[in-house]
Amino acid sequence: MLVQHRFRPHHLALAIALAVGCVDFSYAQQTSVDAGPPSETPEQLIGQLEAFISHADTIKTSITRAVDGNNRAFSEGNDLVIVTGRGALTGTVDGRGGTNFLQLDTASGGTLGESRNFEGLELKRSTWTVNSPNDFKTGVWVRPKATLINDGGIEGGALIQGSLVNTGEIGGGVTVQSGGTLTNSGIVMGEVLVDEKGVFAGNGRVGALQVNGRFSVDKVHGAPKVSGDLRLSETAELTYEVDADRKSATILVDGTASLEDATLNIVASPGDYPYLSANTILLANRVEGEFGKVLNNLAFLTPKVEYEEQKVDLILTRNDVPIESFAITENGEEFAQSVEEPIDIPQALHLRMLRSSLKR
Repeated sequence: MLVQHRFRPHHLALAIALAVGCVDFSYAQQTSVDAGPPSETPEQLIGQLEAFISHADTIKTSITRAVDGNNRAFSEGNDLVIVTGRGALTGTVDGRGGTNFLQLDTASGGTLGESRNFEGLELKRSTWTVNSPNDFKTGVWVRPKATLINDGGIEGGALIQGSLVNTGEIGGGVTVQSGGTLTNSGIVMGEVLVDEKGVFAGNGRVGALQVNGRFSVDKVHGAPKVSGDLRLSETAELTYEVDADRKSATILVDGTASLEDATLNIVASPGDYPYLSANTILLANRVEGEFGKVLNNLAFLTPKVEYEEQKVDLILTRNDVPIESFAITENGEEFAQSVEEPIDIPQALHLRMLRSSLKR
């Protein structure tokens, strides 16, 4: 089982700098790893990483050819391994002793098989797949022009400015910064924090989920399972896809789901919807608050969000807007007028039946 992430994702570069003693002790005292979310900008974090790179104790090794990256073992000191140009890594890559960092900077991308004894990984560009079952104690850093596919195990956390697709396990927390995307069908042991303009999706499990950006639940990615609490801020937007077959995914929260006036954006896929249908958006041990705005692209359906102590349901009712009013051509209007509307069913009766089926 992977060990718990020792540092918050924002401290990724700082943790490495502290490990090799290239940050003033007075500064280290001011920046406790147990403190709340730090205020470092990406630029400051890059500066801290550069301090590690330029430190006298750092041993730099560049791999520029594929042949140079086969079954490599590095020194007992503090190694910075840079894969660039036509470089590649095959077989087992071992950082050995010291504090070691791996930097991937190739235009063509690649696959990293088994790696050992690396504190962190920085992916600067292109798409790389990581298969190692257990490495990167502090975590990984995905830059804006990069995509990391994790099919293995990351011991630490992740700081995402680009894209991270996780099908494996991440032992710590994940921060998705503005412009970043996390798609999780695996496991994130820690909390996932999504900043404004960041994106989160996936049917995997996370330790906790705090969203200030966009959160998508749809047919492709499904809905997450949250071991702790789910917190949506006022700037968050939950995009929730519904379909005529009532197969929409449900967010499962073991703890408390706090909605805090977030936006609910209902997206309906094409289909023949019944007069009345219901979907359970989320189930939680406790639900607090409500959505502030409810947006939708529903031409023929009227949405109603119902809040209960432990769940949130979405009721869709076919409205009375004539179908022909949406036709943009004369032929389209004639066709719409020929469509027979379904026989009216008493709404209260149908709603009771739907609620009964949802409780089973």
